[in-house]
Parts: sequence; structure tokens; C-alpha cells
Amino acid sequence: MRSQNERDRGRANAPGSQGIESEVPQMHPKGARRTPSLQPHLRTTEVADLPHVHPKTIARRAKLGLPPYRRTPGGYRRFPQAPIHQLAASLHQEVQG
Repeated sequence: MRSQNERDRGRANAPGSQGIESEVPQMHPKGARRTPSLQPHLRTTEVADLPHVHPKTIARRAKLGLPPYRRTPGGYRRFPQAPIHQLAASLHQEVQG
């Protein structure tokens, strides 16, 4: 009879198998989680609705550094609400004046 190590090694080395490690999704350790921000945040589409532009425009601008944003653990952008509304107000004043 085979030992536990031999059985596990056999599964990982089976033809067409990439090993057990590659099949298990990697999870963030609990200590790596960020504490939630108390400041409300907006999604990309919500930011794009303010100046009536396409969400892709906001994503391109965010890559350049304006407007400021944070990434969620899932990789999505979240924009802090206060600076976004200030930026939208200043853009509106430039158009008016």
C-alpha cells in the first residue's frame, strides 16, 4: 500500500495536471485586508455621469493621475466622492466663465 505522500505526489504529477497548487485560488491573508474607508466612494460609471463622458475616458484619466482613486481588492477603481464633486464643480465654472 502507498503512503500519503506518494498518493499526493502522484496526483500532482499526473499527465495533464498542473499540480494541486495551481488549482487552488490564492486568498488574501486576513491581516492583509484594508480597513474600510469612512469616506464615500463612487464607481467609474458614477464619475463619468457627472461630466457626461464615457467611463473609459475616466479610466484613461485615472491612469494619468487625475482624478484620484483607490483600487478595491477585486481590482476595481473607486473614486473619493468629495474630490470628484470639487473637480466637477470647477469644470462647470470653467465652462460657465
